[in-house]
Parts: sequence; C-alpha cells; structure tokens
Amino acid sequence: MSPPNDLTMYTDYAHEWWNDKNSKFRSLQRISKFKIELINEWIGDVSGLNIVDLGCGGGLISIPLIEMGANLTGIDISDTSIKVAIKKSKLGGKFFVRNIKNTELPDDSSDLVILADVLDHIEDYPKILEEASRITKKGGLIFVSTINRTILSKIFALYLGEGFGFIPKGTHDYKLFIRPHELINNAKLFGLKQIKIQGEFPKVFSTLIAHAICFRKSTTQALAYSILFQKDIS
Repeated sequence: MSPPNDLTMYTDYAHEWWNDKNSKFRSLQRISKFKIELINEWIGDVSGLNIVDLGCGGGLISIPLIEMGANLTGIDISDTSIKVAIKKSKLGGKFFVRNIKNTELPDDSSDLVILADVLDHIEDYPKILEEASRITKKGGLIFVSTINRTILSKIFALYLGEGFGFIPKGTHDYKLFIRPHELINNAKLFGLKQIKIQGEFPKVFSTLIAHAICFRKSTTQALAYSILFQKDIS
C-alpha cells in the first residue's frame, strides 16, 4: 500500500505526463485544462506576461500558456519531470530543477505566479506563499488551486478518487488539505489579498465515462477551490 502524499510518482512515471491512455496522469490532465480555462477567464490575454509555474511537473499548465504567448518559467524539484516539460515545450519557455521554496528568481519579477495542485502536498506551505509573493510584482497576481479539508474532500479525494483509481493511491494526505480561510489568512501575512475564489466539483457522468476526474465550477468550496490573490501595491 502506498504511503500518503507519495510524491515519487511524479518522478517514477514522469514519462507518462502527457499520455492520456495511462491512468497515472489522466485526471490531472483534465483538471489542468479546467485550470487553464479559469486562468484565461480571470487573467485574460496572457501573451507577453511573465508567468512562473511553481511545481510545474511535466508542464500540463505551463506549455499551453507558452503556446498562448506567455513568457513562462517552470520550476519543479523533479528533474525527470522537468526534462519532459522541456522536450514537450520544444524549447519554448524556461524550465529549472529547483526547490520552489527557493526559486532563485529576482524579486518583483513576475506578473503571475501559478500554484496549481501544489500546496496540498507541502507541510510548511506558507513558505511557498512567501516565495511566490517575493517574486511577484507589486499589483501582480498569484493563482492557487488546492483541496479543502472537509469530510466531503476525504470521501471524494481519498475514498472514491484514490479508491476507484481516478487518482493514484497515495497521492494525497488528508492532513495537508487546506481550508480556504487558512489559505487566505496565511496569504495576508505576505501582502496578498484574495480578489477571486471559485469552488470546484467533479462532473459525475463525465468522470465515470472518462475514468478521470473532470471538474466544473461549483457554488461550494467544500471539495476543491481556486483563489486569485493580488500582491499589495504599497
């Protein structure tokens, strides 16, 4: 049985990041498409923007944004995943193997920082928010998507999602899930103000047919949610 929050999957199966016939990343591929749609809705035209994708993995979000004209930098601790992203991007964008707690990027250099499905894997996630804030320009934006810590998320993400193979077993640890008010309050410590929030919930029939989690917008944040923060201009 896999231990909770087993991140070795992202390295061991890195060659499968873009393979939609393999179950390891099929759900994440579909969830990433939903996140890109939400980013486009909230941000608008990303062409020419300096974007940093922290915990970019194999580039499921990074590469579509590069194709939309963004000046993108992707950072991940998995060297094999970064190699996949570089190959898939056809040398567009910049990808580095680094710890996202210390990106080595300049202060106030990014228009938008993305933290998609990353914080719920990290015990001391406020350190990531601090680093994201540091590299974001004043008035710039930080997009975060994560999983709420509720009974509903435990049922759907762990018992159903991992239990029925929609997500690889051991992907998550319930204790690391983050309630929205916790995330918002921690973000305030680093000069980040919440300006948008969106609840997310699976499309049940689409998920069953695709055997992969397919998200839709929801009025409830009880399962998963995305937040857009803006860095204080003062």
